[in-house]
Amino acid sequence: MARGALRRKQSVGSNGHRFKFDEKMRPDAALLCMNFDDAAKAHFDWKVKLRKYLENPDKSLDARTIEMDNRCELGKWIHGESSRYAKDPDFQELRKEHANFHRVAASVVQRADAGEKVAEEVALGASSAFGQASKQVVQLLMKMKLKSGAVTSRT
Repeated sequence: MARGALRRKQSVGSNGHRFKFDEKMRPDAALLCMNFDDAAKAHFDWKVKLRKYLENPDKSLDARTIEMDNRCELGKWIHGESSRYAKDPDFQELRKEHANFHRVAASVVQRADAGEKVAEEVALGASSAFGQASKQVVQLLMKMKLKSGAVTSRT
């Protein structure tokens, strides 16, 4: 191999997905342990969950619990092992937007629980507070994924 050339390594994450990284990038273990794709999907899944809840607000969701941004896997990572990124502007923004996402999702549940008839598009559409918060979190997750040096490939 030529001097200075990048060597590709392949690893298997705890979730069974394979990922590749360049040794020169020296991906940070705390970033690699977060599955950014799964975190983005989990935030998308909230839209489905909230849509169903708006159809039948049966008190199965608790707004106070939803508002806590340190209970989901991403929140545990943000408030735990990722603390070394506290000065990273993208991480700071992710932390802020993730907390906002939880506040907005809790608000949708509170409105439904109060008997307010909320149109799905108004509450969850792309231009809604929820839609904007979700979009921001996913975009920031992808930025952090790129910083990790990991290119997730499901093989």
